[in-house]
Amino acid sequence: MVLISASPGPAMALILRRAALHGFSGAVPTVLGLEAGLYLWALLAAAGFAALVAASEVAFLVLRVAGADFLLYLGIKAWRSAWRSRETNGAVEEITVGEPRSGSALTWWRAFGEGSAVMLANPKAATFMIAFYPQFVPADRPLFATTAPPSPAS
Repeated sequence: MVLISASPGPAMALILRRAALHGFSGAVPTVLGLEAGLYLWALLAAAGFAALVAASEVAFLVLRVAGADFLLYLGIKAWRSAWRSRETNGAVEEITVGEPRSGSALTWWRAFGEGSAVMLANPKAATFMIAFYPQFVPADRPLFATTAPPSPAS
């Protein structure tokens, strides 16, 4: 699982970008967001939605286009931020133009949200969850009930 998570792709690029700009602690919320997105794909796989995405060419294409659009948005945002820092003589503080100060709650949630969005817009995650995840659920247990978190009354 670690090798799959660490393989190059949009998620890894996002982690590396966040770590380069904000350090290790700045990348943690991004990783948590990616894992939350993967967990949501597990829930969607259990509910049958991920199978729909994998089986439908149109749904798969829509998800791929949405994912590409979001990655393009993140790339343009990073490029513009770097360009602005270059125009102001490359001051370190200017690298994060348009983002709150590092360590603020808003920055944490933004990084978490970007991680979640990248994972949810990744059709390969849906396919992976359909193929990989069900084998870890006992055959005598329902997939969705086993995947979903326990209710507070439990």
